[in-house]
Amino acid sequence: ATTGGIELWLDGTSLFSNYTFNTTGLQTGRVEIGGNSSGQSAPTLESIIDIDDIKIDSTPVGAYFAADTGNYIDIQSDITLHGGQAMRNRYGGVGQNARVNRSIDLADDVYARTYFRFNTDFDLNEADEAHTILMLRQDSDTNRVKANIQKDGAGDFYLTATLEAPVESVFYTGTPGQLVPDTWYQLELRYKGGDPTTGGAEIFLDDVLIGSDLTHDTSGLQVGRVEIGGNSSGNTFPLASSEIYFDDVKVDSARVGSFQAEGD
Repeated sequence: ATTGGIELWLDGTSLFSNYTFNTTGLQTGRVEIGGNSSGQSAPTLESIIDIDDIKIDSTPVGAYFAADTGNYIDIQSDITLHGGQAMRNRYGGVGQNARVNRSIDLADDVYARTYFRFNTDFDLNEADEAHTILMLRQDSDTNRVKANIQKDGAGDFYLTATLEAPVESVFYTGTPGQLVPDTWYQLELRYKGGDPTTGGAEIFLDDVLIGSDLTHDTSGLQVGRVEIGGNSSGNTFPLASSEIYFDDVKVDSARVGSFQAEGD
């Protein structure tokens, strides 16, 4: 009970460890990668940090090697869109989630856009069950709206969208075959909170409104977090060798629409 603690490695060498604490009852359920400034400390304008080959395990991970299994998030130089490199979610067929999140200032009306594509090996272990790829939430525990990839019994893929609050309901279901591999799609979600009569959610595909449910009282409901990437509910997850790519994510208080080279 008194050998809990922490350890830090750099380039495979342990730099620091302290295993002298009682950590009974303390667990880890969340990992955050990327910029997280405390106080007034923040990177200056135009600062860039490149992060790649993330892996989480219950034993020391060590250096990257191509035969690794499990879920990965990395940056791909061979898959690009609008001149930039794309984020790849690579699945090992052994887990549900491979996603990134970003907290934003709490707001009533929020739009989030991303471009996504999946590879020819992409497959789900269950038919007609949701694999969430874009989600607006109030915080890490409270959902607002989800956009999901699903497949039918014949293996054809389509989108669904689920309103999570104030009621839970599927407000959009696409036609099987709507999504095909190796094709970029522009996906945008809206959650309209703070409205006593016309609150709810909307989903856009390739700049076209395809689903809407703005009939609810969303007074007091807001969005403070955006999650992008694989987020499976229940026992649904992509099979091994499945990959989803994401690029050009933008969040705004009005329609985002298509990528614009200036100021996007």
